[in-house]
Amino acid sequence: VKKGRAVLVCGDSFVDLVATGLTQLPRWGTDTVTSAPIQILPGGCAQNTAVHLAKLNVSTYFFTGLGSDAFGNVIRENSKRHGVHLLEAQGCETVGTGVCMVLSGIHDRCFVTHQGATAHFRMSEVEKSVQLSSISHIHISGYFSCIGLQHTLPEFLESIKNSNVTVSINTGYCASEQWHIIRPLLPLIDILIVNEMEALRISHTSSLSEAIPDLLELVKTAVVVTRGKDGALAVSRANPSETISCEAPQVNVVDTTGAGDSFIAGFLSVWVHSGEMLRALEIGCLCGSHCVTQIG
Repeated sequence: VKKGRAVLVCGDSFVDLVATGLTQLPRWGTDTVTSAPIQILPGGCAQNTAVHLAKLNVSTYFFTGLGSDAFGNVIRENSKRHGVHLLEAQGCETVGTGVCMVLSGIHDRCFVTHQGATAHFRMSEVEKSVQLSSISHIHISGYFSCIGLQHTLPEFLESIKNSNVTVSINTGYCASEQWHIIRPLLPLIDILIVNEMEALRISHTSSLSEAIPDLLELVKTAVVVTRGKDGALAVSRANPSETISCEAPQVNVVDTTGAGDSFIAGFLSVWVHSGEMLRALEIGCLCGSHCVTQIG
């Protein structure tokens, strides 16, 4: 990232209650025992990405909504510990911080979520919190979890589209299955970062060979698709016939939670500085692979 310029991450923050080591999902009326300790961890796609960026020595601001509660303090303390400049949206104090129960196995995971303050904060407040002249890139994460952000993000992006600030977005999962609502926003986005499932749902196609050209027509610069253990790929508008791909290092998988967020931080730490797509994918895959070797 250019000297004196920072990355601003905007989006969801949750406190994760994480149960790992599960071989199957619990059934109603039963008690599933896990030998691994159940942990309380700071989470949320945006929060994870902000912390990972700071760990990579990127000056990072994080704009989100938090309640005035013990869960909110988990996020506050974690941001301070890692050197993330936390910017709290106003009006969320009495709502309660978002909480997510994570059930994680070796190959996949599922969630039970209360969105809380994450669903309430608005992008219209961000300029009250940070001087955008100090920002080189804005990353939006957990889009579908942030209802207030969804309503105010288009106007905010329109207001900065003639600046030198680049913008990326990671959608997260859409619980309502209304994936199409993000499509009108994509012409204001430089880099769309999604996993395979998200790419297919947003494009309403059945294969990546169909999804990527569709999405590439909408964004300004490039589409990046993460593929779990198979690594990641990217296609740019400048050269749409070339697919740049990178394999993920083989590691001992402990917990897949947050791997995509770690990938994004690694990717952005390179791309924002240099625009080098292959190197950005390589560092992203290294970060994502490292993430899955530990819990949380």
